[in-house]
Amino acid sequence: MVNGISALARVPEHLDVFWVEGDGRVTSSWWHHGLPWSGKFSVGGFFPAGAHVASVSRMPDHLDLFVTGNDGRVYTSWWHEGQPWSGAGDNWAPIGGFFPPGAPVTVVSRTPDHLDLFVTGNDGRVYTSWWHEGQPWSGAADNWAPIGGFFPAGAPVAAVSRTPDHLDLFITGNDGRVYTSWWHEGLPWSGAADSWAPIGGFFPPGAPLTALARVPDHLDVFVTGNDGRVYTSWWHEGLPWSGAADSWAPIGGFFPAGAPVAAVSRTPDHLDLFITGNDGRVYTSWWHEGQPWSGAGDNWAPIGGFFPPGAPIAAVARFPDHLDLFVTGNDGRVYSSWWHEGQPWSGAADNWFTITVPAGVRFRIERIVGEDVQEDGFGSNGDEPYLAFVGFRSRFRTAGSTQVFWGRDLHELADLDDPGDVAGVPPSMGELFFPGVQVVSRDALIGGTFPEVFGAFVVAMESDATPFHEIRGQIDELMGALHRELARLVEGGELVSDLLAPPEVIANEVGTNLGGAVRNVIGALQVSVWEALSIWLRSFTDPDDVIGFYAYVFAGVDDSLGRLLPPLSGPQLSVGPYRPQPVDVAIAGDGARYRIQGTISG
Repeated sequence: MVNGISALARVPEHLDVFWVEGDGRVTSSWWHHGLPWSGKFSVGGFFPAGAHVASVSRMPDHLDLFVTGNDGRVYTSWWHEGQPWSGAGDNWAPIGGFFPPGAPVTVVSRTPDHLDLFVTGNDGRVYTSWWHEGQPWSGAADNWAPIGGFFPAGAPVAAVSRTPDHLDLFITGNDGRVYTSWWHEGLPWSGAADSWAPIGGFFPPGAPLTALARVPDHLDVFVTGNDGRVYTSWWHEGLPWSGAADSWAPIGGFFPAGAPVAAVSRTPDHLDLFITGNDGRVYTSWWHEGQPWSGAGDNWAPIGGFFPPGAPIAAVARFPDHLDLFVTGNDGRVYSSWWHEGQPWSGAADNWFTITVPAGVRFRIERIVGEDVQEDGFGSNGDEPYLAFVGFRSRFRTAGSTQVFWGRDLHELADLDDPGDVAGVPPSMGELFFPGVQVVSRDALIGGTFPEVFGAFVVAMESDATPFHEIRGQIDELMGALHRELARLVEGGELVSDLLAPPEVIANEVGTNLGGAVRNVIGALQVSVWEALSIWLRSFTDPDDVIGFYAYVFAGVDDSLGRLLPPLSGPQLSVGPYRPQPVDVAIAGDGARYRIQGTISG
């Protein structure tokens, strides 16, 4: 099984990647400038393993996903800044249709308030459904509109919107020719009566096509032929298709027949192509206005990797001088390589890096709600809050295990002028990830394996005259103090005397010694660290800066220890074994009160 990767950049400093895992769930990973990859996490659903996920960002703070289910219906899930994924609880919304299970869906957003979907049905016809802001999906009641054709069932449809009032579709037919149909505002689909126009070629039936419009009056289409070479045909306003007479231009290579070609136009006069070869390496060829294709003489450039032959590649150009690639490896992990103007490909030496880091625990603050906001005054804007979110972890009696970290992103979130106003918190400010948290059992602890303490604290501040670089310096000082305390109390072992009793004593008196030991450890942290934190926070900054703080602390133990621990408690401390839970706490001080909301998951 080879996953079809979907990747996009909704803003230049952010990447989102989606795929369907072997268990049928849609999985994602994200990256934000200055932060490591988030690691993979589930966004729900239950679909054919490896099915393609169609993704689109019609606004910078919004994502829409689409996939065809095991029952042949198309399902969707959406995300909006500050809100969880709509389908996260395996409640993806069905929007109708009856298609081949896992059939690729193509999505286009020609305006921010409109979406168009396309899929090839069991009868070989292309079907479409559309959504417009304020209206339901047109095909939600299994009444997707047929727009003609007679093609291989489930064949992928390439779609391009070169202007907001125009759509072009492309598909490879049963005869190996490429066919097209177009729609213009106020006119019916040109191919609706099974009159799709042939534009030449002789390729594997249903072969995936890649189409793009680098300028509004020009189209380029790419496909891999039966001979393993990549072919192209182009159209320019007022001219016929260049390959209409079966004269598609070969641009070199020797790849698996019908292998998908990824194409991107990072500037209007430039194209980059990518494909996975028979040897599992990724190859590239580029074209620049006035120059021939770089790989035309079968000299496509290898840029490393070792992947399944013909594996689909997702390519993203977040800047005109930068490219990011993604592909699924033989081990099922997602790998990436990047290129920046003037530098070689990062993975050229077969050192592509994986973005699916080991599972871990994720703390996510998603939104801040104003409950009692301050009035603006001289040098103070209390209705424009921001957060510092700092994570920490340390293992008992384990040298070098203490870590304290944060994303260093500080900026005003929004004007919360009235009670009830909500501001979304971006991942760069409100997300922490703890990879590889080890869960210790009672037996493991008796055998001498000490648990890890990990957690986070969030500091809510108002925007006033204090520059952000000074706040960063104060948070760095706080982090240093926290690191010293954790290194002394946990890593250094000052709090583990109860845990160092002979194993037979712990085993015979597990309720008293073992549970009590863990409780005492976390209780000591409360006294030694959190009271000091409160003093540090209120002394480092102008009294008008800090509104308040809240801390979460967890011991990495399983239920064999967890049922001996006290329940989660607050407001200044949450203790106990790690369990998924919502974050919903009030932070108040200096005349303001905010509610911080999010999730802790793993």
